[in-house]
Amino acid sequence: MNKNPFYSGTYNGHDTFTVTASDRQERVKTFTLKQCLDALELSGLQKTVETAIKRRMRALAAEQDHLRDYSAALKHMDLPCLVLGAWRYWMYRTTISSYAFLKYELPAAWPHLPENIRTVIVRDIQSNTVPEHCPVPAENIQLLEAILMMEA
Repeated sequence: MNKNPFYSGTYNGHDTFTVTASDRQERVKTFTLKQCLDALELSGLQKTVETAIKRRMRALAAEQDHLRDYSAALKHMDLPCLVLGAWRYWMYRTTISSYAFLKYELPAAWPHLPENIRTVIVRDIQSNTVPEHCPVPAENIQLLEAILMMEA
């Protein structure tokens, strides 16, 4: 594999590269950190491209900091709160994702959910306290009834 991150492919058996400053600046926008470091090692690199690479490296570092902060926040989140939030979100949706959640994911997780979470979900299903502006879709009701059968 070619170490030059501006490698574009082969043409008639010859390696080709992005060479204009504007094309290189555009390519830099999608570089990984390794590609940025490899690019900085190239000789004859245009100054504007070097500036774009350093800007990209700062953006990647900021993104990593953000992900690190987000990951730390998730460790402190309350799992029951997340499960209930997901439950109440998907209960009212009619997408393939909500169908998958109610048909496969929730039933698979059901035996592993804490008793208090299962109780709240069953209560939500049985009480049918659904806002008028947001009715539960009919196909979801069938899936919800299957969940109730698991509880019985």
